[in-house]
Amino acid sequence: YCRGNRAGVLCGSCKAGYSQLYSSAGCAPDETCGQTWYYPLAVIFALVLALYFLYWKAASTSGMGGSLVNFYQIVPFVFVSVTEGDLWEQGISDVFNLRVPFHRTGHSSGGEHVTGLCPIVGLSSVGKIVLHLFVPVLLAIALTVLYIVETRVLRRQGSRERFAVASLELAMLAYVSVLESTFSLLHCVPVKG
Repeated sequence: YCRGNRAGVLCGSCKAGYSQLYSSAGCAPDETCGQTWYYPLAVIFALVLALYFLYWKAASTSGMGGSLVNFYQIVPFVFVSVTEGDLWEQGISDVFNLRVPFHRTGHSSGGEHVTGLCPIVGLSSVGKIVLHLFVPVLLAIALTVLYIVETRVLRRQGSRERFAVASLELAMLAYVSVLESTFSLLHCVPVKG
């Protein structure tokens, strides 16, 4: 017997008519999935983060920003798990690991209440891992577009160094999320002999 509307070998997939939740191990009915508000929110999140690193952080001389980023990237490794009740801590951790933090919605199905975001109907566990790469890819696109606008359209000089520093800082911020997703995709374990 599998909980959370899961089925299959080691409860590794969702029942028919259910989709994997993005932010938890549960499954939600397909009719509650396809939450399209997530995509504009992710684009805005990536754009605000890119603008922060390009303009506000570039003007700051304090090392506080780097210390905060390093701390919250380490938090998931220090704490074994964050419970559903600790949404504030989970949200902060998500921001610094480049995941959109607004992902707590409830679904009731079959007497069970599951919490999470269901942005794609039919989302599988592998698709969920690939979706973790969405914000880092959006950040790269946002930086590229902002660079083109500033250097080609607005014809501002001296932008190259600022964009190089922002790109390097965002790459250092994104590597944890990218490597975690990549290694999760590469770590295949056969369960049927």
